[in-house]
Amino acid sequence: MNFKHLFGAALTVMCALVLTTTLTACGGDDDNGSKGGDDNHKPVAASLNVTLTVGDDLVKYFDLTVDYYDADGKLQSETLKEAKWEKTIKASLPATLGVRLKAIRLKDGVDPATIDLISVKSSLAYGYQILDANDGRVDGFAFTHGGSYSIHGSDIPEWLNDEGKKIEEILYTFDASGKYTQGSW
Repeated sequence: MNFKHLFGAALTVMCALVLTTTLTACGGDDDNGSKGGDDNHKPVAASLNVTLTVGDDLVKYFDLTVDYYDADGKLQSETLKEAKWEKTIKASLPATLGVRLKAIRLKDGVDPATIDLISVKSSLAYGYQILDANDGRVDGFAFTHGGSYSIHGSDIPEWLNDEGKKIEEILYTFDASGKYTQGSW
């Protein structure tokens, strides 16, 4: 083997070693000099942002309630008096976060026999975030769903006992690491 080939091979190996060392030293993990990682980036909380919108007929004809889990994991209820409801709930992990819209009853003075059709329109836009100790986002997603359909006045009592109890709903349980399971009410 001549000197030129030997020198070229040695130079190639040295360049590969320098490049490997440089890329390893410039990795994306910044541990700020601590051993074992930075606790400030571990998941500590979950946040749920919700916008619930309903059609005019639901507000006009029904007493509506929004159930949700608060920051302490307690079930709360609020009367929905307008077509839009918004809430942000932040809870320490582990946590259960969820929202459910339901029709409780017909408003006083509303007679289903006088109603031909009611339009049931609703949408639920929500997003959750898993947060670290500095309220930085570790994970999360956003989603929107909704629908529209009609019910006959004569079907309202049956609807109230079935579909009216769950017009829109989401429920998530987060463990201490921020992983979730989707549930149902």
